[in-house]
Parts: sequence; C-alpha cells; structure tokens
Amino acid sequence: MEIKEKISALGDVFAIAGECVAVSVIKSGHINATYKAVFRQKNRKTIICKGRKQP
Repeated sequence: MEIKEKISALGDVFAIAGECVAVSVIKSGHINATYKAVFRQKNRKTIICKGRKQP
C-alpha cells in the first residue's frame, strides 16, 4: 500500500471529510516521518500527520 493510500485511510479513521488529493513528505523530521496531506473540501484543508520511520 502506498503512503497516499495509507494517509487517505487515516482520513476515514479520523472522520476527515473529503478526498485526499495530495500527500507530500516533510523532510525536516529526525525521529518520526512527517507528511502533509491535502483533502478536497469546500475550503481546502491541510492535515499534518506524523508516524514512525520505517527501517
């Protein structure tokens, strides 16, 4: 499963309305992976997600 699919699925878990249209990696993290997700809604919404880095 690709990262966009995983983050899109998190939108369902956390009841984020709209379709996940873009995901990008924020590369400034040291310990955790950080992603920026944009969900298509009436007013464009940006969500920041953090997770563990995969080995």
